[in-house]
Amino acid sequence: MKENPPVWVTRFLHWFCRQDHLEEIEGDLFELFDIKVSHKGRTYARRTFLFDALKFFRWSNFKKPTIVKQINHGLWNHNFKISLRVLRRNLLFSGINVMGLVLGITAFTILLLYYLQETSYDKFFANHENIYRIAVNVIEDGQYQESAKAPVPLMELYEGAIADKAQLCRMLQWPGYLRYQQGDHQKEDAFVFADPTVFDIFTPQVIQGSLEGGLDAPFQLAITRSKALAYFGDRNPIGETLTYNEGSSEFDFTIVAVIEDLPHNTHLKFDFIASIASLNQIASWYNNWFYPTAHLYAKFNRPIEIAAMEEQFQSILEQNANPEYVGNAPEVVLQQLTDIHLQSNRQSEWKPNNTQISVGFFLLLGVFILLIAVINYVNLTTANSQQRTREIGVKKAMGSAKSQLVKQFMVEAFLMISFSVVISAVAFFTL
Repeated sequence: MKENPPVWVTRFLHWFCRQDHLEEIEGDLFELFDIKVSHKGRTYARRTFLFDALKFFRWSNFKKPTIVKQINHGLWNHNFKISLRVLRRNLLFSGINVMGLVLGITAFTILLLYYLQETSYDKFFANHENIYRIAVNVIEDGQYQESAKAPVPLMELYEGAIADKAQLCRMLQWPGYLRYQQGDHQKEDAFVFADPTVFDIFTPQVIQGSLEGGLDAPFQLAITRSKALAYFGDRNPIGETLTYNEGSSEFDFTIVAVIEDLPHNTHLKFDFIASIASLNQIASWYNNWFYPTAHLYAKFNRPIEIAAMEEQFQSILEQNANPEYVGNAPEVVLQQLTDIHLQSNRQSEWKPNNTQISVGFFLLLGVFILLIAVINYVNLTTANSQQRTREIGVKKAMGSAKSQLVKQFMVEAFLMISFSVVISAVAFFTL
C-alpha cells in the first residue's frame, strides 16, 4: 500500500505556497518522500517531511497578500461621534466604568514596574553574568553561620591559583568621619576600602578625573557625584583632599575620580572607594583570617560551572589557609551577582534583600487587580446593554447591519479604554 505524507504538512504547504509554484514543489516533495520510504522506512520519511517542506518556505514562494479593502473613514467618524454622545449621555455609568479601569490599570502598572525593578538588580554591570560573590559559611561557637563576607587573606590565595581565569577584588566597609579643610566632621557609613580591580569588575561611569591607576597608591579616593556636590559644591574636586578620622588618628585622602552614583537597583552600597593599601597605615592588622572580613568578588573571563569552581576554591582554602581558620570547617559558596538580591539572606549583606516569592506575589496581585477591573467593566457593560435594546431595535429597523452595530460598540469600548489609559498614565506620573 502506498504511504502518504502527513496531511497537516501538506495543508501548511497549501497555506503559504503560491498557486503557480505549488504543483511543482508538491510533486518534488512527494517524490522525495517515496524515495525515503523505500530506502529508510516510513517512520523516517514522515519525521523528515516537515523539514523538507520548510526548505521551500521562502519569500519567492509566498502567496501574494490580498488587497486590504479601503477603510471607510466617514463611517468610522460617524461611529466615533455617536460613541461620544452615548458616553456623554450616560455620564455616571461611563465615569464608574472608567474609574474602575483606571484603578486597575494604575495598580497593575505600579506593581509591574516594582517587579521589573526588583528583578533588574545588578544587571546594568558589564558582563554581569560572569561576576560572582565569594561567600563563606563557617561554624562559630558551635553554630553554623552563613556570611556574605570572606576572610581578607583569602583573595591572595585565590588570586595566585586562578589568576588566568578571573579578576578578584575585596571591598571592606569601614565607616568613619570625613571633613574638608576646616569644616565639620560628617559621619559616612558608606566608606569602603577596595582593591584597584574593583573598577575592572564593576566599571562605574567616570564623571571627572580618571580611574587609570586609581587606587594603586595609598590614600587615593574615588567619590560619587552626590558626595562631590555635598563637599565641594561647584568646585572641581580632583586633586582635593578629604580628611578621614578613624579613632584618634586622621589621614588625608586625595580624590582621583568622581563616579556616577550607584542606581537603586544594586545590592552594593558605597559613596567613597579608597585604596585598600591605605589600611597598611590606618589598621595594619586588617589582613588576618578572623577580623575584619570583606566582600569578595570575582569576574571570570568565561562562563563557569559553579559547583566545580566551588570545589576548586574549597580545595585551595583547605590546603593553604590558616589551620585555625580551617578548623572552623569553612565552606566556600559562589553567588552569581544577579541572584544576590532575590536569593541571598546572609549575615553582613550590604543592605536588606528581597525574595522571589514576595516579588512574584506582588506581580500576581497586580494581575488579579487588573482582572477584577476587566470583569467589573464587562459586568457593568452587560448590565447597561439591557437599557440599549430599544436603540439597537430602532437601528436594525432603519436597516443597520449587524457588523455596523458591532463596529459602533467596538468604538465605544475603544474610547472607554483609551480614556482610562490616559487618566491612568497621568495619575501614575503625578504620584
